[in-house]
Amino acid sequence: MKKLYTILVLAIALVAMNFGAMAQNFFINPGGQVTVLNGSSIHVANGQLIINSPTNSGAPGSLINKNDVGGQITASNDVVFNRFLSKDKYHMVTSPVADFAIVPGLVNGVNNKNVYVYDESTATWVKTLVGTMEENKGYFTFDNVYKTVHYTGALYSSAPIIVEDASFTYAANLQYKGINVIGNKYTSAIDLNQVSGTNISNTFYIYYTNGYATYNNATGVFSNGGSRYVAATQGISYQVTDAVNSITIPHSAKVHNTVIFLKSEEKSKKESNLLNLSVSGNEMSSEMIVHFSDLENTTESFDASYDALKLFSPVNQMPEIYSITNDNIKSVVDYLPESVMENYKRVMGFKVETAGTYTISVNELNFDSNFPVYLEDTYTAQTIKLTPSTTYAFTSDKGDFTGRFNLHFNPLATTDIDNLADGSAINVFSFEKQIQINLNASDLSNSKVEVYNLLGKKIMEQELVSNQTILNLDVATGNYLVKVVSGIDTQTSKVFIQ
Repeated sequence: MKKLYTILVLAIALVAMNFGAMAQNFFINPGGQVTVLNGSSIHVANGQLIINSPTNSGAPGSLINKNDVGGQITASNDVVFNRFLSKDKYHMVTSPVADFAIVPGLVNGVNNKNVYVYDESTATWVKTLVGTMEENKGYFTFDNVYKTVHYTGALYSSAPIIVEDASFTYAANLQYKGINVIGNKYTSAIDLNQVSGTNISNTFYIYYTNGYATYNNATGVFSNGGSRYVAATQGISYQVTDAVNSITIPHSAKVHNTVIFLKSEEKSKKESNLLNLSVSGNEMSSEMIVHFSDLENTTESFDASYDALKLFSPVNQMPEIYSITNDNIKSVVDYLPESVMENYKRVMGFKVETAGTYTISVNELNFDSNFPVYLEDTYTAQTIKLTPSTTYAFTSDKGDFTGRFNLHFNPLATTDIDNLADGSAINVFSFEKQIQINLNASDLSNSKVEVYNLLGKKIMEQELVSNQTILNLDVATGNYLVKVVSGIDTQTSKVFIQ
């Protein structure tokens, strides 16, 4: 016989939830957690069941329904799941209730006129302003005001989410073939380690803040702040590898977890032979990982079991770096076989749609102390030996620059790279009104830079106290001479200032 939760049973649950009541409504407030066991139900008579969100990006109340079919959690006047969305940012969302209208649910008619659905056949986000949000589908939305979306209606079935034969048709670029977007329609977080499927990659992509985070449920490796936990109503991208495919999110994946739209609550396990780099600029950053591993079937090409595609942010100011696999796939997580790591070069790329100065930093460098790793900037001929504290500033025009950088792992001692990196190089280059000096020296005493116009007049002189110096010049457009004096060398270079 089906059980019906009574007020007494709900009162017992107060220890595990933040409970509020007004008239005959039943609230699960932020921090509140309620689990309905299989065979049990909740019905709110003459009121609404309301799951509230804080007025920030924190986690809303959490409700887990263990029943196999829908209809066990109901209210006379609908269920309402509130989700706060911050302004001036993209969010990947899905609806927990059936027949939720895109207009006016997500589009308020004044500020937000940007809702998109992903089309795998063209690998593009397509604007949509009609109809209702489909079950198990993720959407992109953008608003220039803070708001709370009120998902109101009947909850979708609590049964496991199963999507079969997702689109696998895109032919123009192997990079994006088979990318699909689903959503966590449950009213609780889910654990990606419980997700399974046939002919799908092990990496999941969740958009948050201004870019994509990744999590691989086979290796546990994440990038850009990824997590195994995905918030309620969060959209999720994944890749299928064949036209016949399926993905399953079971009951066991539902968890009470305070993950936000998406904030990592864990640390990746420390792996040997792993390099994690980030690039920052415009008050934004993104990262990439290269990992030499003994995992079975790891190759120099893209491996759907371990690697993660580079999915680019729609935010133009986001600087992004990536690794390029042997089959020309841009990757944010790049697994390579340990057997190739000696004297190995991996090509990197950089993309941004806003010209400026950017910085590459080492987040993690887990190689033997006798195994050097170098970053080569092919545009400036600068090569730097990486350490856990390395930062490298560079300038860039807008665009996607495949091959801007190379990574060299334990190159032979006779190579030019080894000679460049032992502390005897001065590199000078310019960008717009800036001059950057990179001085590869351990002793900076008595080091200085002098700038002259072509008539020989000195217009600037400055002591060098750092290995990387950026000069901002207020001068007319034209050519200038930059003289760098240090204890290791003296070099004069001609630069063009715009």
